This record gives sequence, structure tokens and C-alpha cells, in this order.
Amino acid sequence: MKQHTATPWKLNHHKDEDYFVFTSTGMNLAIASLLPDGTDFRSDFEANAEFIVRAVNSFETMLEALKIIATADINDSLGMSRKEMQLLAQQTLNQADNA
Repeated sequence: MKQHTATPWKLNHHKDEDYFVFTSTGMNLAIASLLPDGTDFRSDFEANAEFIVRAVNSFETMLEALKIIATADINDSLGMSRKEMQLLAQQTLNQADNA
């Protein structure tokens, strides 16, 4: 399987033309863009674009944390206590909330 464009992604809003371009940090090439469909600019358009960036930037960290927690034996076979697993989950969620 091919690799996706490196994260973190960022959002560039071109206000003059009301469209959004997703780029990877350090790159000037567009990954994708959201273009209005010719109707009035919708208020949720920017929120949707920001949500896509948050989801992309949080995905790998959240997936890795979930794999650790899902495969952990409650009897501490991974060297992690239940409290440590909860802390990992909380830290990951906090990171996603602030992405």
C-alpha cells in the first residue's frame, strides 16, 4: 500500500476565493482542496475543513494507543498497569482535542 502524505497537515484558507487547501507542514504542494459548489459560502465549510485536519493529525497516535490498550492483558503482560493504560488513553485524547 502506498504511503499517504506526511502529517501534520495544515489548512490554508484562501479568503479571496473562499476555498481551502490542505498541505503538509513544510510542503507547498496541495494535498486536496475544498471548493464551494457555487452556492453561498456555507458557515460549516470552514468547520468541516478544520475537522478533517484534526482527524488526519490525530489518527496515527490514537490508533497506536488503542492497539496498545486493546492488546494489553489486564494482568500486566505489557508492563502497563490499568492506571498507566488510562493515562495513555487520556494523553492521547488530550492531544487529539488540541490538534
